[in-house]
Amino acid sequence: MNTWLAIVLVGLGSYALRLAPLLVAQQFTWPDPVDRGLRHAGTAALVYLVVAPALGEARVGWPQAAGVAAGILIGLALALRGHRAVSVVAAGLVTAWLVTSAPGLVG
Repeated sequence: MNTWLAIVLVGLGSYALRLAPLLVAQQFTWPDPVDRGLRHAGTAALVYLVVAPALGEARVGWPQAAGVAAGILIGLALALRGHRAVSVVAAGLVTAWLVTSAPGLVG
């Protein structure tokens, strides 16, 4: 019985923690710079998920660093032009892959 009680209480606590920001956000307005920054938080998180593993590998060299930099620049350019996050991330990934694999494709 104690196990099921713990499972139910943890489930309710998890639900409450996920619901609380939604309820509080309706009554609170963010300053304009914070609001603009939060709009790009999802894209920034996806970029981090791509960049962190690329830079964390033991075999990072100039092709990998150039690929990551090119992918970020292309993604940033598309984001500033107002493209959707999915197309920004996809273009950044494709650009990073092309630049990273270019030395192997050429030679």
